Amino acid sequence: GRSMASRLYKDAAEILSRMEKKQGSLKSLVFSQTFSVSKKKVYALVCQTLKYKPIIVELMDSSQLLHKESQLSPFLCMVLVYDLLFGKGIQCGGPMKQAINRHKVELKRMLPVIEKKHETVAQSLPSVQLPRYARVNLLHTTSDDVIKRFCKEGYLLVDSLSTLSLTSCPASSSVNYQTGHCGRCAQCLAAEDSSSSADPHQCPMAAEKVFCRDTHVPELLVFPFSCSLVDHPLYTNTDIILQDKASCLPSYLLSPLPGSHVIDACAAPGNKTTHLASLMNNHGCIYAFDKDLKRFQTLKKMIKRAGASCVKPSLHDFLQINPSDYPTVRYILVDPSCSGSGIVGRMEFHTEASVDSKRLASLAAFQRKILQHALNFPSVERVVYSTCSVHEEENERVVESVLQDFCSSFHLVHIMPEWENRGRPVFGGAEHCIRAIPEKDQTNGFFVALFQRIQDEHIQSSESDVGDTTQTTAYKSDRLQCHAADETCCDDGEQNRGEFSTAQTTTALKDKRCHRSKKKKKDFGSSHTPRRKKNRRFYPVNS
Repeated sequence: GRSMASRLYKDAAEILSRMEKKQGSLKSLVFSQTFSVSKKKVYALVCQTLKYKPIIVELMDSSQLLHKESQLSPFLCMVLVYDLLFGKGIQCGGPMKQAINRHKVELKRMLPVIEKKHETVAQSLPSVQLPRYARVNLLHTTSDDVIKRFCKEGYLLVDSLSTLSLTSCPASSSVNYQTGHCGRCAQCLAAEDSSSSADPHQCPMAAEKVFCRDTHVPELLVFPFSCSLVDHPLYTNTDIILQDKASCLPSYLLSPLPGSHVIDACAAPGNKTTHLASLMNNHGCIYAFDKDLKRFQTLKKMIKRAGASCVKPSLHDFLQINPSDYPTVRYILVDPSCSGSGIVGRMEFHTEASVDSKRLASLAAFQRKILQHALNFPSVERVVYSTCSVHEEENERVVESVLQDFCSSFHLVHIMPEWENRGRPVFGGAEHCIRAIPEKDQTNGFFVALFQRIQDEHIQSSESDVGDTTQTTAYKSDRLQCHAADETCCDDGEQNRGEFSTAQTTTALKDKRCHRSKKKKKDFGSSHTPRRKKNRRFYPVNS
C-alpha cells in the first residue's frame, strides 16, 4: 500500500545518500541491508533515479524545490521527482506527495527544455547491461558443487557468454519460440526427436537459465543480465557472493598464498577482503582496515557471513598505521576511495567532460599518499593498486608518480598479458596495467596495477628501466618455483590453492599448485606466524 511506497522512497533516498558519501557501491549497500520492502525494488528505483539524476538535479535547482519544501531531504526529493516525471507517478500519500504535487505543473513545464539540453550528453553515454557475476565462496563450498547445484535446478552450463547478447538471455536468440526449442540442449533435442511440443519455460535457454565459468577468475560464475540470484539459497547462505568481475580482479591478481600475512588497506564493504580469505583457505592473517564506523560495521558483517576467520578487522586509518608494526606482511591490497566513474550505474553523471577537476585532484592526492604508504612496509613484496574509476588522474597518473619515487625498489608486473585493454600510454610502462571497459570487457570500468619488489641484483639490473616493456614484466615465464618463506605450503585442490595465478590464465597454468614440502608441515591456523625458511622464496623468471 501507500505506507510501503513511502518506505521504499525513504530506503532508496538513504542508499543515494550513502553512495554520495562513498560508503559503498550500489550493490553492496542494497544487498547487505535488510529492508521492509523488496531489495529488488530498492535497487531498481535507485538505478533509475541515478539514470536521470542530471535532469532531476537541474529541475530541482531551477524550481528551487528544496528551498520551498525544506522538510524534504535532497535525496528523498530526487526519488520523488523521478517517480513523478519518469516513473509510474508518486505511489505514496501524505505530506511527501503533497509537497511534490504543489510543484507538479511547474516541473512538467520545465522538463522538455531541460531534457533537450541533456539529450546530446545522454546519447553519448554508453548503454550497457552487464552480466551477473557470482563468486563461489571457497570457504563454504567448491565451484564444482555449486555448478552441480545450479545444473540440478535446470540451469544449463555453456562454454561462454562472451559472444552473445548481454541484455537478455545470451543464448535466447537461438530459441524458436513457436516450438519452445533451442535445438541445442539435450532436453530440446530429445523433444524434437520425439516430434513432441515443448514448453518454452522448460527449456533452459528459453527460461534464460544459462551460465558459464569466467575465463579469467576460476571461482567466478557468469549469468545473463536478466538472471536474479538475490533470493537464491546459495546467496542467502553465502555459498556464492554477488560480486562484479572487476571487483574480483584485485584479489585474484594479488594472489596471496595460504599462510600469508596480508593487509587490505581500505577493506569495507568486504568483498575483496573475503575473496582474499577464500583464496588463502583461511590460513594466514588478513589485517582489514577501515576508518569509517558505518563501513566498518558492514565489513564485520560481511566477514562473519562469509566465514572469513583469518580476517582481523580494525577500525583505523591505514595511513596512521606504523609499517614497522607489521614486519611479516608480504601482500597489500590498496583499493582506495575514488570517483566511482567506472561503475555502470554511475556513468550517466560521471563523464570525463563533467567531472569536478578539484575533486579529482583531491582524490588523486589521497590515492598517491596511501599507495606510497603501502610500498613503505618493510617486508611487502606485492602491492595491488586498483580503482573503479575511468580517469587518468586516479589511475595511470597516480601509478606514474609513485613509481618515480620507488623505481629502485619496485617495478610494475605485466599482468594478464592476454587482456586487451591496457593502461593508457601516458608514461613508459603503463601498458603493464589493465583497464576494464564495460562495453568490451562485460564488467564495470576498473583499473589495476601490480607492484612487485625488486629482490636481487639480477632482477634489479635487468629491470631498472621501468618503461622497458621487454624487461618490466616478471610474469612472462611459465616456470614457477615454490613460494614458502613465512607461508605454509598448500595442498592440491581448489580450496587449498597456492598458485601464482596473477598472470597465468591459460588452463594449464590455472591448474598448477604449490609443491608440497617433503617435510610434513603443521597447520598452525591464522594466529601463528610460521618460522622463517631461508632461500625459499620464489619468483617467476624470464624464459
